[in-house]
Amino acid sequence: MHYNGEGGAKDHSAARGFYKKACDENDAVGCRALAYMLYNGEGGEKDYAVARRLYKKACEGGDPRGCERSEKLKASIEQEI
Repeated sequence: MHYNGEGGAKDHSAARGFYKKACDENDAVGCRALAYMLYNGEGGEKDYAVARRLYKKACEGGDPRGCERSEKLKASIEQEI
């Protein structure tokens, strides 16, 4: 709700906090959503390393989109090296 502004104004900082709480509880979709926000700098600083770790955690938790994004981010990082 905070991410999309449902029922009020968008609040990406609050959304980030709720996604972190979900991820801490091993919710794969919450991990993927938090990774997306970290990768794009929504609600705070960008952090590619943590985003990749969270996409991997989402993948390991059974989220196929987390797997896909983890691999894309890994490939992108390897290209830069």
